[in-house]
Amino acid sequence: MSTLMGGLLSDKFEKKSRMTKSLICMIGSLLGLPAIAMCTLVTNNFYVSLFFMAVKYLVAECWMSPAITMMQTTVKPENQGNVVSAHLFYLTASGCASSVLLGFVANIIGAPANPALYGKLIFLWSLIGYIGCLPCFWVAGKLYKSYI
Repeated sequence: MSTLMGGLLSDKFEKKSRMTKSLICMIGSLLGLPAIAMCTLVTNNFYVSLFFMAVKYLVAECWMSPAITMMQTTVKPENQGNVVSAHLFYLTASGCASSVLLGFVANIIGAPANPALYGKLIFLWSLIGYIGCLPCFWVAGKLYKSYI
């Protein structure tokens, strides 16, 4: 649902600003931060955590459609499949590598002996990802804007 909403919003408002696709990606990432904080840092109520995990998916996962559309628009039609496939490959590979690295860090800081650390560690990991993607989406939007 989030991916569809991101795509529909970016298509609807792109005529007003060529940065719309990029801005939707950035706003979704920023809106995901409080939701992931509530999901991972509220440890006394499972239902609150679960609710905010759903909110996080609803608001923060809207970046996929605009990002792929920007890629498809800026490459030749014969290369679009390769570009999207490479994007999905790197997305999957970095997600897997990040999980492995998070496991190593969790073991180093003693999270198995103190499970309360997992929520804080997952929030920090998410914070790095969501904040780190903001300049990348900004640059992508500027390049997309200059291309179009």
